[in-house]
Amino acid sequence: MCRRRATVSGLEKGETYVFRVRAVNAQGLGKASDDSEPVCVKTLPGTKEIHCGVDEETGDIFMSFEACEMNEISEFIWSKSYKEVADSPRVKIETKGNCSKLTFTILTKMIWGHSPLQ
Repeated sequence: MCRRRATVSGLEKGETYVFRVRAVNAQGLGKASDDSEPVCVKTLPGTKEIHCGVDEETGDIFMSFEACEMNEISEFIWSKSYKEVADSPRVKIETKGNCSKLTFTILTKMIWGHSPLQ
C-alpha cells in the first residue's frame, strides 16, 4: 500500500512540532528522514467549519462549507479517507461561488428505514 499522507492526532493548538518519516516495505524498516521544519499548530484567520444540517423540505442530511478565499483555480473536493467523493445515487454535490454542499440523498432512509417527512 502506498500512502503519501498521514493524519496526526492529539496535537495541541499553539504548540510547535517537528516530524520524521520512515518507510516500511518487504525489505524492512527504512532509515528515518531528517527532521522537518518546525510546524506550529494553528487555525488560520478566517478559517470556517463545515456546517452539518437537515434539509427542512426533504429531510436529507447535508454538509456545507463556505471558503474564506477563492481564486480562478480554486475548487472544492469532498473526500473520505483522502479519496474523492463524487456525485452518485447516494450523494449530490452542489457548488456555487465560494460555497459547496454535499447532500446524502438516501442516508436518512438507510438509517431509519423511512423518510422522516412521510
